[in-house]
Amino acid sequence: MRRLKLSSIVVTGITAMIGGTYMVASGATGRAHPTPAYSSPESIRAISITPSGGTGVDGTNLTFNGLLPGYPQTVTLDYRNSGTTPTSVWIVFPNVTALSALNSLGQYGSVQLSSNGAGATGTVFTSTNLNDNPLACGTFSTSGCWPIKSQYLLAHVVVPGASGSFSFRFEFASAYDTQPTPGASSAWNPYPVTGQTTVVPSDGTGAGLPYQLAALEPGITPGEPDTIHQRAPFNGDVTTDESGTFVSQLMVEAPLSPASFIVTSPDSNLHVSGNGRLSVVGGPLAPGDYLIRGTDTDSQGGVGMWYFTLHVTTKSTHESPNHR
Repeated sequence: MRRLKLSSIVVTGITAMIGGTYMVASGATGRAHPTPAYSSPESIRAISITPSGGTGVDGTNLTFNGLLPGYPQTVTLDYRNSGTTPTSVWIVFPNVTALSALNSLGQYGSVQLSSNGAGATGTVFTSTNLNDNPLACGTFSTSGCWPIKSQYLLAHVVVPGASGSFSFRFEFASAYDTQPTPGASSAWNPYPVTGQTTVVPSDGTGAGLPYQLAALEPGITPGEPDTIHQRAPFNGDVTTDESGTFVSQLMVEAPLSPASFIVTSPDSNLHVSGNGRLSVVGGPLAPGDYLIRGTDTDSQGGVGMWYFTLHVTTKSTHESPNHR
């Protein structure tokens, strides 16, 4: 089964001082630690992206140098579709506490997130008022409080071999006056901070803005259930005199766990078991077409639909590869 939530590259952000060297998103990376919204590493098959341009083992750590109030800086990460099928590319900020800490800066911080290259969406987010407090803001709008959200589409369709990039621009407002002692270090975006809107204890404490890149099948949004795709056989052919013993097996594409099959549109002449084994009830069957449909699920949250049509004829036919 071609999974729809595939490659995720997790980057934990750590930064150092204002007026000195700023490290943004420096820390542990790797596909070995996807969040539950994505499939496990063994599901990374046809869809994959390879990052570059940053530092660290996977080339995904990003750095600001000497970040000061009133002076914006931009960091950029490149990526390439290293798989064999087209993919969309998303950026996801999975640490709710870190994101809310950034969104507590209000008018003291500004962010612009943009993408370039194959299938790029361009400027996907910009704000000069990072405030996620609904009590203080009322309605969120681009002309007022406009917090950065948890995920954004960077590229619609990136064909195999094509490349793109995303850029993260950050600026402390000139009025921002929280300065470290000269020569000391100060973390960028420490979390949690006093007064921020949302704190999730399991996010822990730290600094920076953890992010993930996610390569998904085009048209799918991170967090949506995986779609289980049926593969052949979709039908079978049998003569009347052989129809009573006909059996077949419903198949899906490389599932991460065994699929469970449920009949939603039955045919009294056909039976499908929970593991997808199809058989004829009674028999022999009269000539005609017999259609049965249903849904399937797996333990990873995948869902899908299936169908099977049995063609019964009075004349001898070549034995179907599905007839065994």
